[in-house]
Amino acid sequence: MRVKTDKKRDEILSVAARIFNKNGYARTSMSAISKEVGGSKETLYNYFSSKEDLFADVMITVMESQASKLKKTIDNLDGDLKETLEEFAIAFLELKTSPKLISFIRAGIAEAGHSNLGQKLYEVGPKQGCEHICRFITHQVEQGKLRNEDPWIITLHLKALIESGSSEALLFGNDELEIDNETSAKKAVEAFLRAYAI
Repeated sequence: MRVKTDKKRDEILSVAARIFNKNGYARTSMSAISKEVGGSKETLYNYFSSKEDLFADVMITVMESQASKLKKTIDNLDGDLKETLEEFAIAFLELKTSPKLISFIRAGIAEAGHSNLGQKLYEVGPKQGCEHICRFITHQVEQGKLRNEDPWIITLHLKALIESGSSEALLFGNDELEIDNETSAKKAVEAFLRAYAI
């Protein structure tokens, strides 16, 4: 019975992801999703308490599926620091600039002023991501590879350097990146290491 329940939940998430991606959060109704899934709204509410919760779960699923490679790169605690950071930065930018994630980020930002959806998405997305990076940075500080500064601040600086000139243009509807991901990633790591490497 549990397998069947999980299968139905996954089906709802898949359909909802497609509809949210196409129509955005505000223009998507639970009725439209239930019609596509082939059940009633009550069926959806058996799995998700609200459209907001469904959207949050869709976002979590999308981020988790696209972020697995990203997490693996930063889990390489004792590899070459520059190579690890470059691999991470490229994977990070590939995730941040993917059309699907850009679409969901736009929807999350649009709803942030109307509900706690934005806060919820921040907690499960960027905040968790930064905490994961911070563990890597803390290890590098402890190993004497990076300056003995606050690891959280170092993490935020790394993230800001990697993101500069990348996803912002896409969020505003520009179809092209100002700098390609690989160049942007390598330049960001170069600047970061000049600032923090020992």
